[in-house]
Amino acid sequence: MLKTTLASEKIQGLLILGKAGFGKTYQVEKFLAENEVDFHKISSYSTPLQFYKDMYANRDKLIFLDDIFGLFKNTTAIGMLLSALETDRAERIVQYNSTILDNSEVPKSFQFSGKIIWTANQVPKKIDRAFLSRISVYRVGLNYKTEVAMMRSYANKKGYAKELFEFIEKNLSLAVVNTSLRMVDKIHELRKVSKKKWREIAISQVIKIDEYRKVFLELEKEDELSEVMRIVRFRMKTGKSRNIYYKIKRELSSLRGGE
Repeated sequence: MLKTTLASEKIQGLLILGKAGFGKTYQVEKFLAENEVDFHKISSYSTPLQFYKDMYANRDKLIFLDDIFGLFKNTTAIGMLLSALETDRAERIVQYNSTILDNSEVPKSFQFSGKIIWTANQVPKKIDRAFLSRISVYRVGLNYKTEVAMMRSYANKKGYAKELFEFIEKNLSLAVVNTSLRMVDKIHELRKVSKKKWREIAISQVIKIDEYRKVFLELEKEDELSEVMRIVRFRMKTGKSRNIYYKIKRELSSLRGGE
């Protein structure tokens, strides 16, 4: 998808969606470096004005937006992106009509000839369809087994102690909501500093359990229960609705790879 975006005359942008902590940013930067692509990276928070200035300063380059979720919520920023990603016009003109730019070296409009790659964990449900229609979207769908395998491979590559991942694997389950490569690093650092209590601290502070998922999984093990009874017991134990039960069921089905 990255190769296609860079080579295409019609596709001006790529949105890469996927769970945090599994290397989206690393893979993009690795690819761009290996292919000697001149790019400008924008990460953390950016205001529409700063974004406009960055786009102008790098108007003929690839711009890599790393998890700047707030821009999705700003209509001014989305408007700039729509102009920058226009595919039906020979010239892509980006505008920012504000008195703030009066007497500034940055003009109120300019031609953008670069491309935009964006990594994000999620996007708002009501995001402008016109924006999505102008770009390619790649969804990094990892199931639970793949996540665990990646974490194990990462620990081995880093040379972390064998007991470290044995502990992690023992305490992981589909109820854990923050699986990531970063979790491996955090527990490794705990183990280095707290020789005696690192396991206890990791369980209480690093590994985050979704209690509703935990209840769902416990009820799932009771083979004699019909789904109707599981829903009834789920509602009794959690105080949550039937809709939440099915929401969790869909999430876990996705993590299991659609089994």
